[in-house]
Amino acid sequence: MDKFANITGTAAYPSLLTIVINTVTRATTANGKSVTLANKPFVVNGSVYLPLRFISEQLGAKVDWLPQEGRIAISLK
Repeated sequence: MDKFANITGTAAYPSLLTIVINTVTRATTANGKSVTLANKPFVVNGSVYLPLRFISEQLGAKVDWLPQEGRIAISLK
């Protein structure tokens, strides 16, 4: 997992956003501010899985769990 230690993502919409997540220590920043993740990132067969709700909400999206349908709905505000 060490080769995946730091994941950095940058987006310019709706505003400039940079998220850095350390998959080993769980240290996370959004635009340089420390953030605590509810769910730890993990690696399976070389793919890194990041917390969908956190990233979506940081990008300004609304995230809803629809238990009756067994799915997640993500919509931009």
